[in-house]
Amino acid sequence: MSDDTRPFPPFLLVDDDGWLDIYDNFEDLIGDLEAPFLDEIAWLVDGKARAVRLTARGDRIELAGMEPAVDQAGLYEAIDRFFDRWTMTSPPPHCDSESEYIASVAAQYRTAEFRPRKRKDR
Repeated sequence: MSDDTRPFPPFLLVDDDGWLDIYDNFEDLIGDLEAPFLDEIAWLVDGKARAVRLTARGDRIELAGMEPAVDQAGLYEAIDRFFDRWTMTSPPPHCDSESEYIASVAAQYRTAEFRPRKRKDR
């Protein structure tokens, strides 16, 4: 697998309820997922801000491919919404470098103060 097609950490996974998980390696990411959950993934991007596509082969989760880019505005919205609803921490600032943004999201997540339950939409 070439560097252009290999997923690059960290990985940001946002599910259909807006919850964000951060993974530092691909093996942990696919090890935590089960096939039925793949339909609940709203966003899955790597450290280079590329969309990661997964597929299930029986009980195994595998890399199906990489998309060269993601909808930056949509990703910003999903991340901002996560920090607003699930944490008491402000989201990281948006920036021109998508890979810097992904790194800042991962860093902010690791120090975030989480709410005991999801805050309602405002």
